[in-house]
Amino acid sequence: MSKVCLNHPDSPATDRCTACFKPLCDDCVLLHEGHSFCSEECISQSVRTTENINQFKLAEKRSNFKRFIARLFKFIIFIGILAGVVYFLMKKGVIKF
Repeated sequence: MSKVCLNHPDSPATDRCTACFKPLCDDCVLLHEGHSFCSEECISQSVRTTENINQFKLAEKRSNFKRFIARLFKFIIFIGILAGVVYFLMKKGVIKF
């Protein structure tokens, strides 16, 4: 970490911006949801990024659920066909229980 704040070269850097990693002194730090930022712009970029990540994760969950339902439906159809074949073979006398 840089030893001094980029905005105040005479002040020691005590933190970094979460978004751009700029070294900051205590006077320059803006706290938002427990994270340190150098400006409102970096805060808004971080909020947008978090929202985009959350939307992506939600879309991924929906996609995974749709895939699961499709596989379950195919499995049920397969079991139905298999049961039909077994029933047919039992009626013909090929399979006996």
